[in-house]
Amino acid sequence: MKAASSRLKKAMMSVDSVVQLQRFAACAQRPIDSANYRETSSLLTEPKVFGRDKEKETMIENMLAPHGKDQKYGNFSVLPIVGIGGVGKTTLAQSLYNDPRIMRSFMVRAWACASDALNTLDVRKLTIDITLSIDKEGSFNLSMMNDLDKIQQRLIKEISGKKFLIVIDDVWVTSRWEVLIAPLSYGMAGSIVIVTTREQNIGKRLGSMPTVTLTGLEKDLFWDFFVQNAFMGKSPEDHPTLVSIGQDIIAKLHGIPLAAKTVGRLLNKKLDEAHWFSILNSELWELRQAPDDIIPVLKLSYQFFSVHVQRCFSYCSVFPKDHLFTEEELLSTWIAQGFTDIQPGDKSPEHVAQDYLNELLSSSFFQPKDGYYLMHDLLHDLAISVSQDECHVMKNDILLIPSSVRHLCVPYSIETKKKCCYYSLIQIGPQKSECPSDHTLPNNQLQVDKLRTLIFTDFSLFVWGANAIEMALKCSCFTNTRVLVSRYSTEGHQLGAMHSLIHLRYLDLSFSSFGNLPESVCVLYHLQNLNIKGCGNLLHLPKGIVNLIKLRHLIADGRHYLGRIPGIGKMTCLQELDAFYIEKELGHKIIELKELQELRGSLRVHNLDNVENGEEASQAKLKEKRYLTELRFSWDNPSFPSPPDVSADVLESVCPPPFLKRLDIIGYNGTRCPTWFSDNLSLSCLKYLYLRDWLGWESLPPLGHLPHLTRLELINISSVRKAGSDFYGLTQEISFPRLKELLFRSMPNWREWDGTMQRQLFPCLENLTIRDCPSLKFIPVFQLFRLPNRSDKLQHFPTRPHLPFNLHPQELASIPPLRALANLKKLIVMTSPGFAPAWNKLLEDNQKRQSGFTSLLQELHISSTTFLTLPICRNLASLTHLTFSDMEGGAHEVTAFTNNQERALELLTSLQTLVFKNCRNLQILPEMLYRMLKLKELHVVQCNMIESLPDNGLPASLEVLVIDRNSRLDTRCQGAEQHKIAHVREVKYFS
Repeated sequence: MKAASSRLKKAMMSVDSVVQLQRFAACAQRPIDSANYRETSSLLTEPKVFGRDKEKETMIENMLAPHGKDQKYGNFSVLPIVGIGGVGKTTLAQSLYNDPRIMRSFMVRAWACASDALNTLDVRKLTIDITLSIDKEGSFNLSMMNDLDKIQQRLIKEISGKKFLIVIDDVWVTSRWEVLIAPLSYGMAGSIVIVTTREQNIGKRLGSMPTVTLTGLEKDLFWDFFVQNAFMGKSPEDHPTLVSIGQDIIAKLHGIPLAAKTVGRLLNKKLDEAHWFSILNSELWELRQAPDDIIPVLKLSYQFFSVHVQRCFSYCSVFPKDHLFTEEELLSTWIAQGFTDIQPGDKSPEHVAQDYLNELLSSSFFQPKDGYYLMHDLLHDLAISVSQDECHVMKNDILLIPSSVRHLCVPYSIETKKKCCYYSLIQIGPQKSECPSDHTLPNNQLQVDKLRTLIFTDFSLFVWGANAIEMALKCSCFTNTRVLVSRYSTEGHQLGAMHSLIHLRYLDLSFSSFGNLPESVCVLYHLQNLNIKGCGNLLHLPKGIVNLIKLRHLIADGRHYLGRIPGIGKMTCLQELDAFYIEKELGHKIIELKELQELRGSLRVHNLDNVENGEEASQAKLKEKRYLTELRFSWDNPSFPSPPDVSADVLESVCPPPFLKRLDIIGYNGTRCPTWFSDNLSLSCLKYLYLRDWLGWESLPPLGHLPHLTRLELINISSVRKAGSDFYGLTQEISFPRLKELLFRSMPNWREWDGTMQRQLFPCLENLTIRDCPSLKFIPVFQLFRLPNRSDKLQHFPTRPHLPFNLHPQELASIPPLRALANLKKLIVMTSPGFAPAWNKLLEDNQKRQSGFTSLLQELHISSTTFLTLPICRNLASLTHLTFSDMEGGAHEVTAFTNNQERALELLTSLQTLVFKNCRNLQILPEMLYRMLKLKELHVVQCNMIESLPDNGLPASLEVLVIDRNSRLDTRCQGAEQHKIAHVREVKYFS
């Protein structure tokens, strides 16, 4: 009996653990990437804003009118925009936010979105979003803070004494509004907060300026917008029947832009009558509960998707509203859930998922934004409605999660934090008697064993405590989970029981602070994606990671985690391998690359010194890796280099794949050029070639035949003495047919550059840079430019009116014919003290012939004030951009401009952009700046000795002022000298 009783107690304890786990799962949460944290964007998503000119101009007039103290808020006013979903509130706010008149008038602008708050405003999140919008880099650590006071103090610092514009988009509730706006009273009088909302009563309650109420677009403008989306550039007049059907369709859309956009894109898929009639006569029109109910309208487009695309779309409802999706996040989670499995042909799952995403994009179900994808909140509502309770984003409904949920996400909120903390305590021991009176235990249990997605967002693991997820995994109830997002984990041991997730495909541990990845990850044999981006303390991966033979993607921060793991060759599905380090020990040899046929993108192969011969190198079979687009080969041990013949055999045997776009070869000491260099097939697609530290060659390799090469960099090819016909290619009439950028650097023994007249050279060259080549005596480029103006000779080297020459130190002393500069539009001259005198000399020669030397030059970058002479500046009539960088003045560092130099600057009457960069000893800006009447931009970058603006201020024409890493000037411009820049449209400060 005692034994039976003991077994019964153990069984009851197991049941209790499962019940507690289910409560935990009903409260589970998911973290978001810091990049995703700022959920909305101020950038316009429509190229043209239709039909809102009147409203916009009225709002701008009100916003720019003189404001005293607002009776309701004091230093700022609140301007509400109200309208139904999809009518264009956000688009109008974006248009205002980016209007040049607004940008000139408000020193600080910020954008935040409140759409996910149903019962109370999330003050912490909104305050962080506003602060990040003002200073994203400087305020990044705010995302890790829970102390609201510290967060609000950071916002006060950003807006104190400044006139600001803040947009708070999609407000649904007003609870805690007073707490949210408390820091805003520190701004300058006349500041504005724009609030967009669907609720008239919210506009009335929050607003202190007249409410702007948006209704549907007027008929003619609405038709124009519809035509733009339905015909996509094709003429409606060519389809008169479709125009008639379209008129009937837009009558059902009631002027709502989002409806016109989605239905128009659907109609555009087939410009035929049957397709358009089927949409016009759809039964879904009858499901609308009101004329402005557009969910059934949006569902029309949804129904025309394939079943697979429908599943992908509905799955997105597991993410919060206004979530910024990454492409990797979308494609990889769809693949992990098996939405791309049943497909004919040999397309990869990634290609299939990309096709699905493209279809959703073309139908406007996603909007591209800053490299991310955003779903309109009404489309998110549609995704929720069609997911049939399979996807759930928990808010304050911990006790009401449907048992049908298969995909669960819980964003952070204050209310959720309170409830989650309570249920977290239940798991680790407190009695039910400790339950507050206003809480009841859930009657409807979530079936955690059927969860396929579990997402923790926004530091929610801090809410649960260190043991919560560890306990959940130990209970082994998540065996069917395919996707687990657990960002910002603090301790690796929390994940120690992860081996129970036997079906896991997608694991996101990004931005976690643990130092070691738990070994339990190495037995997740179905894992396809592992995200460890932002895990700054994680220095290496466990050796057992190579057992994940189905892993396709390892997402990291450029750290070469896998490149040093022994036995990497077992991971035959791997698609990304940034770098591979060859060693002589088994498991690290180059043969490990043999079976990695799915590699794509970029691969760097290091330590080729450790390859014994060409036969061993050939085992990598790099030529068969058809998805690689960039390759780097490097010999990294100059202290113990391979024999030159061995290096030559190795390079010969690592022939790259045929579709390569970029090739880098570094540290090669062989004396032979590989045959695949001159092969018309091996490098036929190459666009960028980078050769550095080649020690054994006396002449340059044959490269002129490469048909698509656009950029060539040759650095420290130290033994080369001559570049001649071999370099151009032996048989080509046109050498380097598409080359645009050519750089030679650190070639101390290079003496001859033979310019042959029997072929056409560099017909597309735009940028030639020669640095640290002191022995070079002759450049054919300049010689050919001096030829008489005869087309039969100039065709050998056509003059390029925008060809920038970047000539460094001593080359100029031995190259007198600088007349080639007559055709330039851009010139960079750095640390070349002999250049300015040579230029003056050339000007004297050209004045006699009135040749207009340098009259076409538009952009000049210099490091010396010796260029500021009257003769030089008088001949720069077209110059629009001037940069002073690392400025020196001969024997002494420049601290100020002389009177003559300021007079010379005044001669630059076309100048629009002036940049001072890294002029560390410059103490005073030119006093005559206010007389440069066409100047539009002024940049002062890392000039730390400059403490104030010129006494006479800046020109009235100035539109943009950038002050970068100059705290003293920054402080003056925001304080005592603010009056000098009051007219400047955009002032940017960078710390």
